[in-house]
Amino acid sequence: MRGKKLAVWLVAGVLAVAATARAEGLSGRIVTVDLNRLFNEYYKTPIESKKLQETGESNSKEENRMLAEYHKLSDELVKLRDESEKPEYTAGVKEQKRKAMTDKLEEVRKSQQDIEEFHRTHLKAQEEQKALRQGNLLKEINDAIDKI
Repeated sequence: MRGKKLAVWLVAGVLAVAATARAEGLSGRIVTVDLNRLFNEYYKTPIESKKLQETGESNSKEENRMLAEYHKLSDELVKLRDESEKPEYTAGVKEQKRKAMTDKLEEVRKSQQDIEEFHRTHLKAQEEQKALRQGNLLKEINDAIDKI
């Protein structure tokens, strides 16, 4: 994550230097800008940050819902395990409980895999979206610098 952010800023710096070099070549003057400050104070930056934050919060809510379901299934699994070991049950009932426990265990594993997959894919998508949006903002800023 930190490496991607550094790469974005490095690219932005190169673009700023290129824009400065073009400006120097055309008009004979050197222009320097604080690209970090321009980016942070650009009116679209907080808008895009808010959109990313909302997406992150939405993903967190969904992941929390999935985790709650996982914990519910895990509790049911423990209950079934405890019931399958009760001495007062007949062998047939114990076998039914073990079968139910096996089925529940598969549900728990599936739920865990779903959570891991959700986390992986949505985290990656969110990082890509952030990099894309920052890149677009930096391009707009550099285009404005080129016009000046």
